[in-house]
Amino acid sequence: MGLKKFNAKKEIKKLKRRNSKLKKIGIIGILIGTIFIISSYALYSYTGSSLAFDSKVSKKIQVTIKAENGKIGNDTSKKVETDYEQTITEEVISDEGYGYESVSCDNEAIASYNKETNILTVKKPTKDTECRVKFEQLQKLKDAILAHNTIKEETPDFSKGEPLGEDCSQNITEDKTVSLLSTNRYFIGDSFEYSNYDNGLYTIKNGGIKVDNYITTNFTDNDIDKYICMGASNPCTTMYKIKEISEDKTRIIKADEYISTCKSKTQGSGIYKAEDDQGESYYFRGDRNELNNNVEFAGKNWKILRINGDETIRLILNDKIGSTFKFNDYSYESSTPQHDKVGFTMGNTKHQCTKDNPCEVAYDSNNNSFNNENFGGENSDIKTALETWYTNNLNDVNEKIAQGYFCNDTSSPNYVYNQSSTSFVRYGVYDRVVIKKNPILKCPEPVDNSNNIRPYGGIYKTKIGLITSDEMNLAGLSWNYGADETNYLYNGSWWWSLSPNNSSNTASVFAGKYDYIHDYYSTLNYFAVVPVINLNADVQVVGDGSEESPFIIQ
Repeated sequence: MGLKKFNAKKEIKKLKRRNSKLKKIGIIGILIGTIFIISSYALYSYTGSSLAFDSKVSKKIQVTIKAENGKIGNDTSKKVETDYEQTITEEVISDEGYGYESVSCDNEAIASYNKETNILTVKKPTKDTECRVKFEQLQKLKDAILAHNTIKEETPDFSKGEPLGEDCSQNITEDKTVSLLSTNRYFIGDSFEYSNYDNGLYTIKNGGIKVDNYITTNFTDNDIDKYICMGASNPCTTMYKIKEISEDKTRIIKADEYISTCKSKTQGSGIYKAEDDQGESYYFRGDRNELNNNVEFAGKNWKILRINGDETIRLILNDKIGSTFKFNDYSYESSTPQHDKVGFTMGNTKHQCTKDNPCEVAYDSNNNSFNNENFGGENSDIKTALETWYTNNLNDVNEKIAQGYFCNDTSSPNYVYNQSSTSFVRYGVYDRVVIKKNPILKCPEPVDNSNNIRPYGGIYKTKIGLITSDEMNLAGLSWNYGADETNYLYNGSWWWSLSPNNSSNTASVFAGKYDYIHDYYSTLNYFAVVPVINLNADVQVVGDGSEESPFIIQ
C-alpha cells in the first residue's frame, strides 16, 4: 500500500476545528463549575471540618407585630415576612384615649417607635420574632402625679435632715499653714461649742456668751490661741484656732483647722402643699427611691419639682448642660458696686419685674430666638446660656412648654440698699433659707426696705430658667447641711440657682453643692447649669412616674 501524500493545509484546518471544539467545551465546563460554586456558597458555609447549611440566605423570617390597645391596619396583630436582618417598618396607631408606653421584641431584634409618625421600626431580625407595642390609657399629668405619690399634710422641718449615723464627724488638722485675711469678716472668741448631733456647727463664744458681731480689724498678739469663724456666719462648719499671725498683723498664717461634716436623709419623702403666687402648689421632697417624679420628655430625663398653682408642671433636668458657666461676668474693681450682677436681667428700661407686671421674655419658635423687648432688659450670662440650650434642644416641643414664672428675688427688706455706693446688700433668700429656715414659693417684690423698686431681678415669665434656693430647701436640701445622695436633687457638682445672696463690690448667688445649699459664691465662678421648664397644664402622659416607668409626655 502506498503512502498518502501529506496535505499540510488540510491538516492545519482539522487541528483548528478540534481546538475550537475543546475551547467551547472548556468554557461550558468553567461556567458550569462557577454556577456550582456560587450555588454551593449560597447554600453552605465552610465550618473548618464540615459544610453546614446557612439559613441566613435561604430562609425567610416572619416578624409578628402585636399592638396592645392599638391597631396595625384594621387588626391588633400582623405577620410580616422579611429577609435575614432586613429592616421593616409598619404604622401602628393607638386606640383613642391611649398613648405610647413601650415597645419590645424577642430574639434580640431592635425596635423603636416614633410617636409623631406612629411608625414602628424593627431592625436586624435573625429568626422568627414577635414585637409588642404597648399603649396605655392617657392621663392628665397632674392627675397622674397625685395618683402615684403620697400627699403629706404636715409641714416638714426645713432646718435639718434625719441623721443617717449616730452623729456628725470632725476632721482636725493641727498647725496647718493658712492665709486668712483680717479684711474678711470674722467672729473671734476664747471658746467654742460644738453640736455633734443634728447640725454639726461650731459656735464661737467669748466669756461663755455667743459672739454676735463680726469684725474686720487687724489681728493682735492677744488673738493667739483664740477661736475664729471666718465669713458672715457664727456658727460655722469650719473653725480655726489661731497659732501664728503675720508680722504686719493682717493675716493668720498658722492655725488648727476644725472641719465638721454631717450627712442626713431628707425628712418625710412625699408631696407637700404650699401657696405660690398662682394658687395651691404641690412640691416634691426627699428620697428619689420613694418618689414617683420621673419624666421622659424631648428625649431627656427630668424630675418634677412641683405642680404650680396654675396647674402647669415644673420640671428640672436630671442632668446638667455643662460645668463652665458664669452667672454673670464683669470686670472686678474693689471700689465699684456690682449690685445688678445678681440679676437674671439688668437695666430694665421699660418697666421693672413686679407681680402686677412681670418681665415677659418673648420666644419666636420660627426663628429660634428670645427677646426682652417687652421690658428692655440686658441679659445675664446665665440667661443667655439657658436660652441657647433651649433653642438647640427644645424648640421642636416648644408648644408643650408654658410661659412659666421664675423668681430672681432681689428683695432685701431687712438690709440697707444704696444703688450708688458699695453698701452691703443682703437679699431676701438669705433671711428665709439661712436665718429663719422658712422657704416660700411666693416671690417677693424686687424692693428694698425703703420700697424702692430695683432695675434688675424680680419676677419673670419665660420658657426656661433655674431653680430657686427656696425650692431647693423645700425639696430637702439645707444650707451647709448634706442631705445624702438619695435626695432627688443630688448633683455631683456645683450648680447655679436663680437666688441672689448678697452684693456690694462683688456679687454672689446661691448655688447647689452636691447635696446641700451653699451661699457666698461670686457670679464670676464657673458652675454647672441645670435647666428648669414648665409644661402646659393639659399635657397627657402614660406611665407611673417611677424610674422604671417614667411619665412619658405624649
